[in-house]
Amino acid sequence: MKLKNILLGLALVFTVQGLSAQKVYLWLDAGVKGSYGPNMMVNADILNGFNYTPKINGSYSFGAKFGFNFGEYYALTVDGMYSQFKQQFTYKPDLSTQTAINEYRWSSIDLYPLLRYNRSINYVEIGPRISWLRNARQANNTSGFTDVTGDFNDISYSAILGFGWYAAGDDAFTAIIGVRLGYDLQDFVSEAGHANNQVDLGLVEGDASTNPAFVQLVFELNWGLGYYAKTVCGGRARFFRF
Repeated sequence: MKLKNILLGLALVFTVQGLSAQKVYLWLDAGVKGSYGPNMMVNADILNGFNYTPKINGSYSFGAKFGFNFGEYYALTVDGMYSQFKQQFTYKPDLSTQTAINEYRWSSIDLYPLLRYNRSINYVEIGPRISWLRNARQANNTSGFTDVTGDFNDISYSAILGFGWYAAGDDAFTAIIGVRLGYDLQDFVSEAGHANNQVDLGLVEGDASTNPAFVQLVFELNWGLGYYAKTVCGGRARFFRF
């Protein structure tokens, strides 16, 4: 009698597991994220100059992320971020001995559609960044900040490479720490900006492009929204919440 009860219990367990088994086609997650790290306007003529030198300054971004995850390894993530950058140049006007500082600050709204390859505890991501300039300001030793937004292009495109680690979490929540590198693929300075000697102030010969670059440490918190799946035993695929 005991053996019969055990066998009936095992049969019930396997039946329940078979009915609950699912084939997952897609699962969705959303999260918040922030990042901070160094940035610099890269201009070959300025880097080769002697009296006009760029400094490495800090940048930060914050925003939200939405993820489309296909199977165990692949995902398409879309980040919407607000970003703030700063760039300082040191120079000696009129060959004087006093060092002056030319400073730019600009902010943007950024969209990151990235392909992400996930492993058990880490990931790598690659894709573009589309950036809409909100404002740009300039200041130096002799004047305060003035608006120079028209001297820079309204939209810019960057190449992005990132990687990171899953620090904590489970199926419905993950905390991620990563590193993201970005480099603008086009000249950040507009035609009007070149006419106004942005960003070289006319102190450097040449017409090299100015391409902002950054490296940021990224912090990301994700929550699972649900998944689109079909039971193995058949039936119509539908959306399940975590």
